[in-house]
Amino acid sequence: MPFEKTFHVSWAHLDSNGHMANTAYLDIAVDARFMYFTQCGFPPAEFARLRIGPVVRRDEVDRPHRGIRNALLEREEVAGVTCGA
Repeated sequence: MPFEKTFHVSWAHLDSNGHMANTAYLDIAVDARFMYFTQCGFPPAEFARLRIGPVVRRDEVDRPHRGIRNALLEREEVAGVTCGA
């Protein structure tokens, strides 16, 4: 089952054309990534305790330009990680 979270877009996420800015997608991806790890029993405090962090080899933004009306739900995929494995 894929990990899914709903994020609400704020005006700060939008560029002057009403499209969600690429940097906003990447900021939300960081939040989604840590929510996933927390759900798997590995919260940010555990990363800090062990003095490690997740290694992100690549972040990609590949999406159609959509305005505020269609940008209310976005999806972040965490590849290669499975809870409880």
